[in-house]
Amino acid sequence: MRQTLSRYDRVLGCLLGAAVGDAMGAATETMSTRQIEKRFGGRVCDFQTPPDDVLARGRKAGQITDAFSIPYILTKQLINSEGKASRHLGEAALLE
Repeated sequence: MRQTLSRYDRVLGCLLGAAVGDAMGAATETMSTRQIEKRFGGRVCDFQTPPDDVLARGRKAGQITDAFSIPYILTKQLINSEGKASRHLGEAALLE
């Protein structure tokens, strides 16, 4: 039996996937596969504290970066405006 998900559930799933991917990738940003294997002993399959030589240094394991926060804020603004994009919406998202 196939379940139909609500728009809310689909949007939430997208946001959660993006947040988890961003937080997991923060520790390996700009590293090659070989560098990741050397540093972490193989694939990164859970949250790691970003090392000091990556852009996300200083963040905690599992913490998102601007790569997620920017589209998240824009999504909130779009939801609040019932999906109507405008210059005002963009300005409000930038200010937030």
